[in-house]
This record gives sequence, C-alpha cells and structure tokens, in this order.
Amino acid sequence: RYSKALSCKKEPLFGWFMHMLRDAFFVLSESDKEMVIKYLLNRGMSEEEVSQLPLSYFLERCRLAVPPPTELAHRVHGVWLLFENAKKENGQPFLCDAVKQVHASTLQHIIKGCVSDPPGRSMYYDLGQTKSGMPKFNGVRGTSQLEGFHMHLAAAVKTWAASPQMMDCLVMEFISRQVCS
Repeated sequence: RYSKALSCKKEPLFGWFMHMLRDAFFVLSESDKEMVIKYLLNRGMSEEEVSQLPLSYFLERCRLAVPPPTELAHRVHGVWLLFENAKKENGQPFLCDAVKQVHASTLQHIIKGCVSDPPGRSMYYDLGQTKSGMPKFNGVRGTSQLEGFHMHLAAAVKTWAASPQMMDCLVMEFISRQVCS
C-alpha cells in the first residue's frame, strides 16, 4: 500500500524507504540464517565470501516472522519518523498526504493485530530438503483472499493429469465450491 501511494518511485529515497519498511515488517529467523551460513561453509565457501552475501540471499532462504502488534507498530512508525521530513530531489516532501493516510490506516491495522503473525503458530510448512541438503520451507502468509484462492487452485490442479475439457470442468467445480463456501 505504501508503494502505491508514493508517486516518486524513481527517487533515490524510494528504495531505502521500501527496504526499511520490509525490515520493519519482517524479522529474519536467526537460527535459519545460522543454518544457511553453516551449510555454505560446509560446501566450501569462505567466511569472507559468506559475509559478502546480500541480505536478499538470506531473505529467500530463511523464514520470516511478523512481530507482535506493539513491537511492529513501533518498528514501522520508527521508519516513518526517519523519512517524515525527507525531501525529494525537487525539494517537495517525500511523504505526501496520500502516504500519510496509508500510514495512519496501516498503523490502525497493526495495532488491532491484523498484520502480526498469530502467537505460537508457524507461518511456514516444511517441504523437506533440496538435493544438496538445504531445508526448504513454504510460507502460508498471504496478502488477500484471492491469493489464497490461487494457491488452493494451483494445488488442486497439480493433482490431476487431465484433458483440457476435464481440467475446465474441475476448475469450474472448484470455483463454484469456493463461491458457495
């Protein structure tokens, strides 16, 4: 929602703002990161090579958690405060009124607990390991009901080897059951 409200995606501050928001919303599992580092060292990478890997490498391979509401609100608002008085290259405020409205709305949702992970529940399920022994996880966190629909539809379609006509019938049946439930 923040990125849609920001009209200045080519501004240098845009990337920094979005990366810092991502880091505020998601906390990287340190145990997963240590496991990935150990795996890489065992596969022959030097400590120096591992230390030069970008954060994005670990974000793709480690589980992430969304903190509890109070902590999350503090983290997100902290990013907001860093950019609150920032100016674009043309001297205009970086955070326009539309972004301010998104931030206020987002904070309300965060405080209500709509954004945080449920306490004591993992938002990932274990897929086993890659051929080389690296654990694989799949996240169950989604952004909308539509995304969940597509995930379940893809899972249902994968289980069938059918003609296009049969697949069309199966998809229509799946859609009708989703709409009715």
